[in-house]
Amino acid sequence: MRRVPFGAVLISLLATVALGAVISVAPNNEISAPSNLPSVNQVACSDTGTTLIVDYGDGQGSAQSYCVENFAGSGWQLLQAAGLNVVGTAEYPESFLCRINDVPEADAEDCLGTPSFSTGTWVYYVAAAGKADGSWVRSGMGAAARKPGCGEVDGWRFVTSNTDANSPPRIEPKPFTCETK
Repeated sequence: MRRVPFGAVLISLLATVALGAVISVAPNNEISAPSNLPSVNQVACSDTGTTLIVDYGDGQGSAQSYCVENFAGSGWQLLQAAGLNVVGTAEYPESFLCRINDVPEADAEDCLGTPSFSTGTWVYYVAAAGKADGSWVRSGMGAAARKPGCGEVDGWRFVTSNTDANSPPRIEPKPFTCETK
């Protein structure tokens, strides 16, 4: 029985892996993304989609709107679908929001426990589709449990005092009823 040198086998394997990598990243115009994946625009939705508003609070800058089309999921997943970097607490890593896009900064809040007003905390608001006045209401459930639908608005406001805790996001929600096709 003839023995194949180890170096030859190794080179052959590396060449095969490299060729597979080249083939796997080669463009293929026949494959397209499914049409039901969420797409995001940095404006509030107007006739379809779910709106997300993130207000970084008085000391952190502006508030931003996101329109997530074709969304189905929880309020937590809406934050992720909008492309935001979200961090939960150590105890509740995907249900109690501690940080959005590095607010508050890691050196101010370690996210090990529930954030306090002294380090800043996020407050969750909602505006339901079809509601006559389109006003903010503080959410009665957490983002992991809530399932925002088409035409609804989820809002987050970063606050640093108990008196600010009842201050909704500074962008007025504009919920609407989505048309069924």
